[in-house]
Amino acid sequence: VESIVIKDLKNKKYKNDPSVVEEFLVWRNIYNRSAYSYYDLILVKKLSINAYEVSYNMLSDKEVSFYLDDFTKKQTAFSKSGGVFKIQKKKNKTKLELNYISETDHWLLTSSMAEGTIMEKVANGTKLAIEAVKKGSEN
Repeated sequence: VESIVIKDLKNKKYKNDPSVVEEFLVWRNIYNRSAYSYYDLILVKKLSINAYEVSYNMLSDKEVSFYLDDFTKKQTAFSKSGGVFKIQKKKNKTKLELNYISETDHWLLTSSMAEGTIMEKVANGTKLAIEAVKKGSEN
């Protein structure tokens, strides 16, 4: 997976929302027997002095065109993909909550044959996210 952060946007939908600290896109380019790509909208919100929410949602080509003039058209087996990380610093610990959603009607990805692989990849991605938060909170 190749991910490119894009902060130079022609428009920002949430520029007047005081809780939104950052709004940017990430272009995801996935190589897995074929090439797939899409854009995620990333929103970083400050919920309180010690709590943040980071959300990411896959955008349609129409939604991407609001942010960028020149972009790669969406090509993916998923109709929806996204999630929300909520991070709250407490006295001696950090609380992390993760919600993830994806939807597809692709025949292979909905087959029982692929179920174990998909669950393994979701679990591995979650583990990597938790390790990154842990490492970041130690610094």
